[in-house]
Amino acid sequence: MTTVEVPDGLGVVAVLGNDFASLLCLGGQPAVLHAHDCHGSVGQLAARAEPGAVRPADLDALRDWLAAPGLNPRRPPPAGPLAPLLRLLAPGRYTLALSTPGWQELPVLDPAPGAAASWYWPTQGDALVVTDHWPPRDQATVESYRARISGGARPAAVVVRAPGGGPRYLVDGHHKLAAYRRTHVRPLLIEIAPEKPMPLRREEFAAAVPPAQAKAFAAPLDDWTYSVPSSQ
Repeated sequence: MTTVEVPDGLGVVAVLGNDFASLLCLGGQPAVLHAHDCHGSVGQLAARAEPGAVRPADLDALRDWLAAPGLNPRRPPPAGPLAPLLRLLAPGRYTLALSTPGWQELPVLDPAPGAAASWYWPTQGDALVVTDHWPPRDQATVESYRARISGGARPAAVVVRAPGGGPRYLVDGHHKLAAYRRTHVRPLLIEIAPEKPMPLRREEFAAAVPPAQAKAFAAPLDDWTYSVPSSQ
Protein backbone atom coordinates (compact mmCIF):
# COMPACT_ATOMS: atom_id res chain seq x y z
CA MET A 1 0.00 0.00 0.00
CA THR A 2 1.15 3.52 -0.75
CA THR A 3 -0.26 6.98 -0.04
CA VAL A 4 -0.67 9.87 -2.47
CA GLU A 5 -1.81 13.46 -2.10
CA VAL A 6 -4.40 14.82 -4.55
CA PRO A 7 -4.25 18.60 -3.94
CA ASP A 8 -6.26 19.79 -6.92
CA GLY A 9 -8.63 16.91 -7.71
CA LEU A 10 -11.73 17.65 -9.76
CA GLY A 11 -14.15 15.69 -7.58
CA VAL A 12 -15.56 13.72 -10.53
CA VAL A 13 -15.14 10.51 -8.47
CA ALA A 14 -15.84 10.80 -4.75
CA VAL A 15 -16.57 8.21 -2.08
CA LEU A 16 -18.04 9.70 1.09
CA GLY A 17 -18.57 8.15 4.52
CA ASN A 18 -17.04 5.12 6.19
CA ASP A 19 -17.57 1.40 6.78
CA PHE A 20 -20.99 2.02 8.39
CA ALA A 21 -22.42 3.94 5.43
CA SER A 22 -20.92 5.27 2.21
CA LEU A 23 -21.98 7.02 -0.97
CA LEU A 24 -20.21 6.92 -4.33
CA CYS A 25 -20.70 10.02 -6.47
CA LEU A 26 -19.78 10.15 -10.16
CA GLY A 27 -19.72 13.46 -11.95
CA GLY A 28 -21.30 15.11 -8.92
CA GLN A 29 -24.30 12.75 -8.96
CA PRO A 30 -25.03 10.00 -6.39
CA ALA A 31 -24.38 6.63 -8.04
CA VAL A 32 -24.37 3.83 -5.46
CA LEU A 33 -24.76 3.73 -1.69
CA HIS A 34 -24.29 1.22 1.11
CA ALA A 35 -25.07 0.95 4.81
CA HIS A 36 -25.01 -1.49 7.71
CA ASP A 37 -28.56 -2.83 8.06
CA CYS A 38 -28.51 -2.43 11.88
CA HIS A 39 -30.49 -5.66 12.31
CA GLY A 40 -27.54 -7.85 13.19
CA SER A 41 -23.78 -7.83 13.50
CA VAL A 42 -22.93 -8.46 9.84
CA GLY A 43 -25.82 -7.47 7.55
CA GLN A 44 -25.02 -4.97 4.78
CA LEU A 45 -27.19 -3.23 2.16
CA ALA A 46 -26.36 -1.64 -1.21
CA ALA A 47 -28.58 0.23 -3.68
CA ARG A 48 -28.33 2.35 -6.81
CA ALA A 49 -29.10 6.00 -6.23
CA GLU A 50 -31.74 7.83 -8.25
CA PRO A 51 -31.12 9.36 -10.70
CA GLY A 52 -28.30 7.12 -11.85
CA ALA A 53 -24.90 8.66 -12.48
CA VAL A 54 -22.78 7.78 -15.51
CA ARG A 55 -19.22 6.55 -15.82
CA PRO A 56 -16.84 9.51 -16.30
CA ALA A 57 -15.53 9.54 -19.88
CA ASP A 58 -12.19 10.78 -18.49
CA LEU A 59 -11.47 7.19 -17.42
CA ASP A 60 -10.97 6.29 -21.08
CA ALA A 61 -7.52 7.88 -20.86
CA LEU A 62 -6.45 4.88 -18.76
CA ARG A 63 -7.89 2.18 -21.00
CA ASP A 64 -4.69 1.12 -22.76
CA TRP A 65 -2.57 1.13 -19.62
CA LEU A 66 -5.14 -0.79 -17.55
CA ALA A 67 -5.39 -3.43 -20.28
CA ALA A 68 -1.73 -4.39 -19.76
CA PRO A 69 -0.36 -2.57 -16.72
CA GLY A 70 2.34 -5.12 -15.86
CA LEU A 71 1.65 -4.79 -12.13
CA ASN A 72 3.09 -6.95 -9.37
CA PRO A 73 0.35 -7.74 -6.81
CA ARG A 74 3.00 -7.81 -4.09
CA ARG A 75 3.80 -4.15 -4.66
CA PRO A 76 1.62 -1.03 -4.53
CA PRO A 77 0.50 0.37 -7.88
CA PRO A 78 2.58 3.28 -9.24
CA ALA A 79 0.89 6.67 -8.92
CA GLY A 80 2.38 8.02 -12.15
CA PRO A 81 0.35 6.01 -14.69
CA LEU A 82 -2.75 6.54 -12.54
CA ALA A 83 -2.46 10.33 -12.73
CA PRO A 84 -5.46 10.74 -15.09
CA LEU A 85 -7.63 8.85 -12.59
CA LEU A 86 -6.22 10.51 -9.48
CA ARG A 87 -6.98 13.90 -11.02
CA LEU A 88 -10.68 12.94 -11.05
CA LEU A 89 -10.80 12.34 -7.28
CA ALA A 90 -11.94 14.87 -4.71
CA PRO A 91 -8.99 16.71 -3.13
CA GLY A 92 -7.43 14.77 -0.27
CA ARG A 93 -5.00 12.06 0.68
CA TYR A 94 -5.56 8.52 -0.64
CA THR A 95 -4.20 5.02 -0.20
CA LEU A 96 -3.42 2.90 -3.27
CA ALA A 97 -3.21 -0.88 -3.11
CA LEU A 98 -3.42 -3.97 -5.29
CA SER A 99 -5.52 -7.01 -4.43
CA THR A 100 -6.36 -10.35 -6.04
CA PRO A 101 -9.36 -11.59 -4.03
CA GLY A 102 -10.71 -15.08 -4.52
CA TRP A 103 -14.18 -15.34 -5.99
CA GLN A 104 -15.50 -17.00 -2.84
CA GLU A 105 -14.57 -13.79 -0.99
CA LEU A 106 -15.94 -11.41 -3.62
CA PRO A 107 -19.71 -11.35 -4.05
CA VAL A 108 -20.50 -9.20 -7.10
CA LEU A 109 -23.66 -7.17 -6.52
CA ASP A 110 -25.80 -5.41 -9.11
CA PRO A 111 -28.65 -3.71 -7.23
CA ALA A 112 -31.72 -3.54 -9.44
CA PRO A 113 -33.26 -0.07 -9.94
CA GLY A 114 -35.32 0.78 -6.88
CA ALA A 115 -34.17 -2.36 -5.03
CA ALA A 116 -31.47 -3.17 -2.49
CA ALA A 117 -28.88 -5.95 -2.60
CA SER A 118 -27.68 -7.52 0.64
CA TRP A 119 -24.76 -9.58 1.85
CA TYR A 120 -23.14 -10.65 5.09
CA TRP A 121 -19.70 -9.55 6.21
CA PRO A 122 -17.27 -11.11 6.88
CA THR A 123 -18.79 -14.50 6.05
CA GLN A 124 -19.28 -13.51 2.38
CA GLY A 125 -16.30 -11.16 2.19
CA ASP A 126 -16.18 -7.57 0.95
CA ALA A 127 -18.76 -7.16 -1.78
CA LEU A 128 -17.94 -5.56 -5.11
CA VAL A 129 -20.79 -3.31 -6.28
CA VAL A 130 -20.96 -2.62 -10.01
CA THR A 131 -21.77 0.83 -11.38
CA ASP A 132 -22.58 -0.09 -14.99
CA HIS A 133 -24.51 -2.78 -16.87
CA TRP A 134 -23.95 -6.24 -15.39
CA PRO A 135 -23.24 -8.56 -17.04
CA PRO A 136 -21.64 -6.21 -19.58
CA ARG A 137 -23.56 -5.92 -22.84
CA ASP A 138 -20.48 -6.01 -25.09
CA GLN A 139 -19.69 -9.70 -24.88
CA ALA A 140 -17.13 -9.43 -27.68
CA THR A 141 -14.98 -7.25 -25.45
CA VAL A 142 -15.43 -9.67 -22.56
CA GLU A 143 -14.32 -12.52 -24.80
CA SER A 144 -11.29 -10.54 -25.96
CA TYR A 145 -10.20 -10.02 -22.35
CA ARG A 146 -10.94 -13.67 -21.55
CA ALA A 147 -8.57 -14.81 -24.28
CA ARG A 148 -5.85 -12.46 -23.04
CA ILE A 149 -6.28 -13.57 -19.43
CA SER A 150 -6.14 -17.23 -20.49
CA GLY A 151 -2.87 -16.36 -22.23
CA GLY A 152 -1.37 -14.96 -19.05
CA ALA A 153 -2.26 -11.25 -19.25
CA ARG A 154 -3.52 -9.57 -16.10
CA PRO A 155 -5.53 -6.42 -16.92
CA ALA A 156 -6.55 -4.29 -13.96
CA ALA A 157 -9.95 -3.08 -12.79
CA VAL A 158 -10.30 0.02 -10.62
CA VAL A 159 -12.34 0.11 -7.42
CA VAL A 160 -12.85 2.82 -4.84
CA ARG A 161 -14.05 2.33 -1.29
CA ALA A 162 -14.49 4.16 1.98
CA PRO A 163 -11.67 3.82 4.53
CA GLY A 164 -12.08 1.13 7.13
CA GLY A 165 -14.07 -1.32 5.03
CA GLY A 166 -17.40 -1.64 3.31
CA PRO A 167 -17.95 -2.61 -0.32
CA ARG A 168 -15.66 -1.98 -3.24
CA TYR A 169 -17.29 0.23 -5.89
CA LEU A 170 -16.24 -0.77 -9.40
CA VAL A 171 -15.63 2.45 -11.35
CA ASP A 172 -13.74 0.91 -14.28
CA GLY A 173 -13.28 -2.64 -15.54
CA HIS A 174 -16.69 -4.31 -15.84
CA HIS A 175 -15.63 -6.21 -18.98
CA LYS A 176 -12.36 -7.25 -17.35
CA LEU A 177 -14.12 -8.46 -14.21
CA ALA A 178 -16.57 -10.53 -16.29
CA ALA A 179 -13.65 -12.04 -18.22
CA TYR A 180 -11.79 -12.94 -15.01
CA ARG A 181 -14.95 -14.57 -13.68
CA ARG A 182 -15.40 -16.55 -16.89
CA THR A 183 -11.86 -17.92 -16.65
CA HIS A 184 -12.07 -18.57 -12.85
CA VAL A 185 -8.94 -16.46 -12.36
CA ARG A 186 -8.60 -14.08 -9.41
CA PRO A 187 -9.15 -10.51 -10.65
CA LEU A 188 -6.45 -7.87 -10.32
CA LEU A 189 -7.94 -4.84 -8.56
CA ILE A 190 -6.44 -1.39 -8.06
CA GLU A 191 -8.01 -0.23 -4.80
CA ILE A 192 -8.26 3.47 -3.96
CA ALA A 193 -9.60 4.81 -0.66
CA PRO A 194 -9.46 8.16 1.15
CA GLU A 195 -6.93 7.97 3.97
CA LYS A 196 -9.58 9.41 6.31
CA PRO A 197 -13.38 9.26 5.93
CA MET A 198 -14.81 12.06 3.82
CA PRO A 199 -17.83 13.73 5.46
CA LEU A 200 -21.25 12.42 4.51
CA ARG A 201 -24.27 14.30 5.80
CA ARG A 202 -27.32 12.33 6.83
CA GLU A 203 -29.52 14.50 4.60
CA GLU A 204 -27.24 13.86 1.63
CA PHE A 205 -27.40 10.11 2.12
CA ALA A 206 -31.16 10.09 2.70
CA ALA A 207 -31.75 12.02 -0.52
CA ALA A 208 -29.81 9.37 -2.48
CA VAL A 209 -31.79 6.41 -1.08
CA PRO A 210 -34.30 5.09 -3.67
CA PRO A 211 -37.84 5.86 -2.42
CA ALA A 212 -38.78 2.19 -2.60
CA GLN A 213 -35.92 1.38 -0.19
CA ALA A 214 -36.62 4.08 2.41
CA LYS A 215 -37.78 1.45 4.92
CA ALA A 216 -34.71 -0.74 4.43
CA PHE A 217 -32.36 2.18 5.11
CA ALA A 218 -34.41 3.70 7.97
CA ALA A 219 -32.42 1.93 10.69
CA PRO A 220 -28.96 3.14 9.60
CA LEU A 221 -30.33 6.66 9.21
CA ASP A 222 -31.61 6.47 12.80
CA ASP A 223 -28.11 5.51 14.01
CA TRP A 224 -26.38 8.13 11.86
CA THR A 225 -25.22 10.55 14.57
CA TYR A 226 -23.11 7.88 16.26
CA SER A 227 -21.64 6.17 13.23
CA VAL A 228 -20.87 8.46 10.27
CA PRO A 229 -18.64 11.56 10.12
CA SER A 230 -20.72 14.54 8.93
CA SER A 231 -17.97 17.17 9.10
CA GLN A 232 -14.19 17.43 9.05
